[in-house]
Amino acid sequence: MISPTRSIAPIVACGLAASVLSAAGGALAATPAPIMSLPAAIAQGLATHPRLRAAQRLVEAGRAREVQAGAALNPNLSVSIDQVPFNNPGSGNYMAGISQPMMPSALRTAQLGVARTEREIAEVSLAIERLDLAARIKDAYAHVLYEAEGLDLARDTAEHARWLARAAAARWKAGDVPRVDLLRAEVDVARAEREVHEAEGAMADARARLNVLIGRPAQDPLALGPLPVPSAAALAPVAALVARALAGRLEFRRAELLVRREVLQRQAALAGIWTGTELAASLGAVAGAPGFSTTLALPIPIYRREGEAAEAEAGRLRAEAEHDALRHEVTLEVEQARRQAALAADLAARYARDYLPRVTRFAENARARFRAGESTGVEVAEAEHTLHEVRAQHQRAVLDWHEAIARLERAVGAEGAEVGR
Repeated sequence: MISPTRSIAPIVACGLAASVLSAAGGALAATPAPIMSLPAAIAQGLATHPRLRAAQRLVEAGRAREVQAGAALNPNLSVSIDQVPFNNPGSGNYMAGISQPMMPSALRTAQLGVARTEREIAEVSLAIERLDLAARIKDAYAHVLYEAEGLDLARDTAEHARWLARAAAARWKAGDVPRVDLLRAEVDVARAEREVHEAEGAMADARARLNVLIGRPAQDPLALGPLPVPSAAALAPVAALVARALAGRLEFRRAELLVRREVLQRQAALAGIWTGTELAASLGAVAGAPGFSTTLALPIPIYRREGEAAEAEAGRLRAEAEHDALRHEVTLEVEQARRQAALAADLAARYARDYLPRVTRFAENARARFRAGESTGVEVAEAEHTLHEVRAQHQRAVLDWHEAIARLERAVGAEGAEVGR
């Protein structure tokens, strides 16, 4: 199984140990920050991110609407004074009474159902927001490690360039090499130092993005643990992953709830033709004598609210179509992410197993020949450039793997989902 909790190897085969990521500019912190694992980063982000707090408020609002949907209608107090003679006020008509609006039981049931369904939609949307945030944190975590390796590579390359420049300067002074070799070495130093500055900026940006996602100040020091080594053989078969996604994706549950809400809204629209039913009772005096009156008001359903019912029916059909389309989209997401993960794992393994050892030996041999005076600085520079490119491509393949794994776990659709066998 592939699990982010297994600290089995650094993100790349050569370079930084992934636990020395610190303050702005790439400088080491005086007191190293505790190493934060990927599960710990996800847990912190899920506990602090404001988008989740906003989604939680929508759930609370949905619960309040559900309570209100079941509340009884308020009664009305009515007072009437009618036909009161000025010369004999006591012989007038006086009435005081209570009227109670009546809600049809079918309408109440439908409204309660709509409110309950909307609350469930908000709860599912909150869970989906958690999955999206977890996927973004996984991606950002891998990018921090990738940029850290890039910074380590840039510094290593700059150090070799400075060494070569010093050696070229000594040889030029001794008359062993032309000045063009020294100029070439100095240009390589300038280029390498520029790449270090660019890598430091990229590292700071990646760290800031992850810090913000997990609720920390952007430039806080950050020490991360390693991620699993890419392994295509550890991936579950695509058919099993697709089946897991189709059975567990929360988006399917939300689509089903959207269909149910439209059905209930249509029922509420049809039952709403009886809105306005009201029963009233009054006590008072009529022509000076005690009196009593009662009234029942019933709506005349001439206009049957066909527009609202038709709108709700159209919404139901749309929600059903989106539910059907979602199955194809989820299947495609899983298949693409799984294929990209397998390709990236194969490429990373090929670099680690074959290309990196060969170009490393080639660079070491070129340096040894240069020290022995058997080659020029041009050969060393070309060997160093080749090594730099191969290491960078290996790092990119490893990052592609972790990005694909984050997408695959999100496509499967469960928080902390395993995508291994």
